[in-house]
Amino acid sequence: VTAIANPLRYPSLGWNIRPALRSHIGGPDALYLYQIWIALSGSAELYRGLFVDTTVGKNVKSTLDQITLDSDSQLQHVRSDLRLYSQEGEDANIVRLQAEYLFQPARDVFARVSAGLFEQMFGGIGGEILYRPYGSRLALGVDVNRVRQRDYDQRLDFLDYEVTTGHLNAYYKLPYMGLLGEIHAGQFLAGDRGAQFAVVREFASGMAVGAWATFTNVSAEEFGEGSFDKGLYLRIPFEAFLTTSSLRGGSLSFRPLPRDGGQLMFQKSRLYGVVEGGNMDNVIHKWDRFLD
Repeated sequence: VTAIANPLRYPSLGWNIRPALRSHIGGPDALYLYQIWIALSGSAELYRGLFVDTTVGKNVKSTLDQITLDSDSQLQHVRSDLRLYSQEGEDANIVRLQAEYLFQPARDVFARVSAGLFEQMFGGIGGEILYRPYGSRLALGVDVNRVRQRDYDQRLDFLDYEVTTGHLNAYYKLPYMGLLGEIHAGQFLAGDRGAQFAVVREFASGMAVGAWATFTNVSAEEFGEGSFDKGLYLRIPFEAFLTTSSLRGGSLSFRPLPRDGGQLMFQKSRLYGVVEGGNMDNVIHKWDRFLD
């Protein structure tokens, strides 16, 4: 592939301020608790594929301090300490602070190396490789991360718990109804091993609805109430509410209970989502949005 060098392209700087919402639904303390906060984000593309970005949260209004239930999980508390993270990290928290390098080492092969604070509860180093042939419905990949649990105030300190988490990933785009099937098999954040199965349907409007279920070597009794991890996913494009074209959108997920078994780490730039827009199927069926 021939690329035209543009010395004025880098560094490319950007920032934005946006409102955000955290929700806690169906707990014993109240039917619905929430936090309205402001996300202040900044990013820099220092070189082709080399990014640094951060997001800091500023609290506006929160009722999450009404959560009183502590986790009774028998597993490492990788997700169930929601009360501590929500209350101690309510204001001036670092949501994300990371650097990553995305590149293409070979034809149809894509790679990513990341380091920093990846999400609310974990930070560390990691990498991913994805084989995504142009024109194919199938994509295969592997990711490995060495991460440490963040302190509850979500600033720069960490707790003692460390874990290596990684998965073999398979994606298959079914030829009807806009369905995408996913399998992620490997070791999860609490050290349990198994596989997550997910299916997502994307509509012509850009809205996507999905569901997932995760089964690991943790028994139903050890997992706790709910027996295994499962949930629903919804993505809504902002374009549906705007008068101009936009590729941005908001997403939310609903779990009946936040437990510790079968938990994936949240990663901003999973390779399938990054490269899928340039695959033949998307180019053909979304030609009217190709230049958005």
